[in-house]
Amino acid sequence: MEVELNYVKTVLHNVSFDSTLFNKELKKATTTLLPYDLERLHQWVGEYVEMKPELKESIEFSL
Repeated sequence: MEVELNYVKTVLHNVSFDSTLFNKELKKATTTLLPYDLERLHQWVGEYVEMKPELKESIEFSL
């Protein structure tokens, strides 16, 4: 659902200062979101990480 996806994006944005927390929240999201929303999240994370390259290493194992 759009609401859940937006919530996950907000949480990820709020914890993006710490790659460990970002990774933890990203893993949680992969267990709760619907497949369609996971695709959209994957796209969003890819774009977001372009702005915050320090997170790139943490997501390589999550997605």
